[in-house]
Amino acid sequence: MEEGLSIASSRPLGCTIRAVAADTRLLIAGGTDGFIHGWKVEDGNPHLFDLRGLHNQNMEFRVWEHEGPITCLALDSSKMYSGSWDMTIRVWDRSSLKCLKVLVHNDWVWSLVPHDTTIGSTAGSGVYIWDTDSGTQLAVTNSAHVTRMLWHEVTQGSFVYWRREWFYTHV
Repeated sequence: MEEGLSIASSRPLGCTIRAVAADTRLLIAGGTDGFIHGWKVEDGNPHLFDLRGLHNQNMEFRVWEHEGPITCLALDSSKMYSGSWDMTIRVWDRSSLKCLKVLVHNDWVWSLVPHDTTIGSTAGSGVYIWDTDSGTQLAVTNSAHVTRMLWHEVTQGSFVYWRREWFYTHV
């Protein structure tokens, strides 16, 4: 196995980081403090993001609305998504950094995956499918007792997820 070379590390963020998500324009990290720490791409930087520099209001941000540790994050072209031990998923606007929706679960949120206007998520022993425009729960599978799971987005509006057996949910 080849070893990687660390090209940058952030200054201390004051918490244990539990989740990260990135694309070509944004890097976000969430942790035990309930904050989403974010870095916007810095044009001209060969590594895209400047993690080591002094706080730059134009390139770095921090948002907070969760009341517990953040456990999962995801990005799409216009939104950020965060899941937490506060039993919620929050849907954020990437431009304004405002929380658009709060999706309430019955247990700690452990994973999420967005697809168009839906989100698949896990909380406790349940697997949930949500409509992000309305905030409506479209489907739930209880007693899944999931400890490890793999999500796969299918272009026909479906999610496929695996554990010891495989399941198929159409939305």
